[in-house]
Amino acid sequence: MNHIAIKFENNDYLRVAMKRIVLFLTCLSVFVALRSAEPYCNATLFDEESGLSQHSVKQIDRDCDGLIWIATWNGLNRFDGYVFECVRPGIEDSTRRYSSRFRDIKCGVGRILWCRIDDKIVSLDLTTNKFVDIHSLLENRFGVKFDVNALMQNTARDTIVVKCKNGLFITIPDSNPVESAVLSESLPQLVRHSNVNRKVGQLPDFLSQRLAYGFVTDEGYVWVITTDGVVAFAEKRGETMKIVTNLDIKDKSIRYCTTDTYGNLWLRCSRGAYRLSLGVLPYSRIPSLNTDSKVLQMARDCRNRIWVAESGAKSIAVYDDVDSFPRYLSSDGRLLSENTNFGHTAYSLLPATDETMWIGTKPDGLYRLTPRISDSYSVEHIIDGNIYDMVYGPDSTLWVATLRNGVVRIENPSSSKPQVTYLNELSGYPDMADNCRKLMFENDTTLQVATTGGLFTVNLKTDGKTPSSFRLHSTEVDNGASLGCVATMDILPLDDGRLLVATESDGVNVRDKDGLFSAYSISDNHALDLAQSLSTADSGRNVVVTASRSIYSMDMTDGKISFYGESFWHSDIQFTDSRLLSLPDGRWLAGTESGAIVFDLTERGNINAATPHLMFTRASIQGRPDTLLTSSTSFLRLGKTERNVTLRFAAVNHPYPEDLRYTFRIDGGDWTDLKSTRVITLYDLKPRKYNIEVCSFDLSGRSNRNFANLTLDVTPRFYETLTARIIFAILILAAIGGMIRLYLYVRAIKRKQKEMLEIYMRHVGTAESQIKATEPHPKPEMTDVDKEFMNKVMAYVNSHLSDTESNVDDMAIAIGVSRSGLARKMRSSIGVSAAEFLRRTRLEHAAKLLLSTDLSVKEIAYECGFTDINYFSKSFKSYYSASPTAYRQAGQ
Repeated sequence: MNHIAIKFENNDYLRVAMKRIVLFLTCLSVFVALRSAEPYCNATLFDEESGLSQHSVKQIDRDCDGLIWIATWNGLNRFDGYVFECVRPGIEDSTRRYSSRFRDIKCGVGRILWCRIDDKIVSLDLTTNKFVDIHSLLENRFGVKFDVNALMQNTARDTIVVKCKNGLFITIPDSNPVESAVLSESLPQLVRHSNVNRKVGQLPDFLSQRLAYGFVTDEGYVWVITTDGVVAFAEKRGETMKIVTNLDIKDKSIRYCTTDTYGNLWLRCSRGAYRLSLGVLPYSRIPSLNTDSKVLQMARDCRNRIWVAESGAKSIAVYDDVDSFPRYLSSDGRLLSENTNFGHTAYSLLPATDETMWIGTKPDGLYRLTPRISDSYSVEHIIDGNIYDMVYGPDSTLWVATLRNGVVRIENPSSSKPQVTYLNELSGYPDMADNCRKLMFENDTTLQVATTGGLFTVNLKTDGKTPSSFRLHSTEVDNGASLGCVATMDILPLDDGRLLVATESDGVNVRDKDGLFSAYSISDNHALDLAQSLSTADSGRNVVVTASRSIYSMDMTDGKISFYGESFWHSDIQFTDSRLLSLPDGRWLAGTESGAIVFDLTERGNINAATPHLMFTRASIQGRPDTLLTSSTSFLRLGKTERNVTLRFAAVNHPYPEDLRYTFRIDGGDWTDLKSTRVITLYDLKPRKYNIEVCSFDLSGRSNRNFANLTLDVTPRFYETLTARIIFAILILAAIGGMIRLYLYVRAIKRKQKEMLEIYMRHVGTAESQIKATEPHPKPEMTDVDKEFMNKVMAYVNSHLSDTESNVDDMAIAIGVSRSGLARKMRSSIGVSAAEFLRRTRLEHAAKLLLSTDLSVKEIAYECGFTDINYFSKSFKSYYSASPTAYRQAGQ
């Protein structure tokens, strides 16, 4: 029995030993995997659904502007990084008689693209996008017919060699291609394209596979792509290749074509065109057995060990440093090598100087870990609740942020029975401050708390623990100096007296020394909405802000901001709201939804080392088909009826266009923000020249100092030209002059007529029938004919003043003219009609009689040809503005 018992004990011992060995090997393999360079491969397939005209891709090449050209059996496709533009021979191109099956393309050093259409050689002028039938021109020059079998090119890319099916070779230079072409019967000496990085060494894992491409980076990393789509990576030559991704091309049709200006590989296959972005991630994950677990909090204790609280396994990992494998805290306070469940989800970690560790959990409350021997702790439960954050006060009092129970004060936290006070039970505590997330002391007597209801300020008395007042800062209507969002996430006091507040929807708010809030401006082109946490390693000079999938580094002294987004991480990183932890070597430790990562923000502070190349790509002009623009297009002319235009531009093949923002201006004026839009639409343009300028920015607001310029010349209509304006001005001035002259002429005529009328009125009632020849001529002078005519009129009028039957017809008969002739002659001479002249002479005669005789008004009326006394009085008053009686009295 004893022997058997000993056997079982030995088996238990062996079982435990084997378990630890397996665990060690597992940990070692995980550690090695995590600490090695982590490659990434972002693969994008372009086919008909992406805008490619045909998925049967025959060749891909890059021109000198960085544009990608793809030859298909349905035309050429130009790709600017956003959209495909299909280019085929137009109706005016001589190459239109050929098909649209482009079998091969080669870009020259100039702006020329050599194309093989079936068995013909043509060229595309990239400055005009016009095709030239080089094939026919060469056949005419050499006097020989030939069919193209292949296109070959020197590395210098300044000549193209055409291999013909009849065994001939034609060497064609980019400049003066037809006249300088050379026909030969043997293959010319070519400088073959040779990339030393293709020599990747022995690849034991890929001996049975054919490589489509392989290269070695400057850092010594080895990359290979097989014809069936396997992308593999090794840190150096001779090491075992690690498969990064598999495109799974069953027919092994993958072929390397070209590399764009950003280092992306372009490959063709039976599915279409692939763009591969390869590289090594700028971060590494710290060793952990819970790599998919969300990191809730991190802290460094007095022994410089790093504590990481993970939610998925309810575990707490303790690292001697980020390069070592962790131990895990058990529920009884031991640190074990195997993955151990602490039993509670920790949301907060606070180390003390005496090696005590405070652990705030949700929903199980606050735990105190007191150190024992052999890296173990005694675990004590202090209070219940949802603990989100903790901080020591100036007098070593522990302050706790809880969800639903507000701020909790724990006095004598190291004693066996700490004194606990819930501040929300005190008078004046605001109800909206019960849900607390983070807290921090601004000074010895001011505690700032981030809550879901605003920024909560607890002012303490001089003892540093007794609240003297509470204030909840919230968002106020019509107050731009109030908090931008009540849902606050984190707080960070700065040495200069300012306070940073992270919010859920208004980014980072800054409270100045006067207590006024303002949103921290990231840039004019990008607004930071969600700010999850605030961290600093140098007393607030540089502040690092986490924002879900990106990080901002803000220099609080000069306002400079560096942005780290997708173009930096090259993967889908989602940060938690835990504060970052600064490491002694300058790196940062960050919590993500899938473990903790280490990174260095000093390596790259911007989107990409290469400056985006901006160019206008398309113009939509009113009344004509869209115009495909090239990088050499600097001028567009709009016709007389074309006043609206839409311009499209691109940051050519930029790998992360979502990290760019754009702005434009006209004629050097103010910049207009386009955000991420790459379209400029201009309406109702006046006839003149416009200089359109576009610039790009990164998400930190930093200009890339790259500009695209385009001049628009709007042709004026004839009436908008200077000549037309001069003619119109002359005509207007002439019209004004004519009107003035006419006005003066008419005025002179009327004045003359008035004077003549007054002269003849003075002769009314006189005994003379004519103006005697001995009398001076009246002024203005009249012609003899007019004087004779008026003498006859006056003779008739004076002789018929009392004749009530006298009228215009009788006057015309007496003078010997027609009624119309009399009227026309009277108006031209004295400006009134014959009837009006007759009426006026009678009234003038009546006025004289009223002043010179004692005749009654009635008698005078009859004497002047009026039969109705009332009509006479009315007419007299209308003419002299006084009744006959009043006129007589006034004259006496």
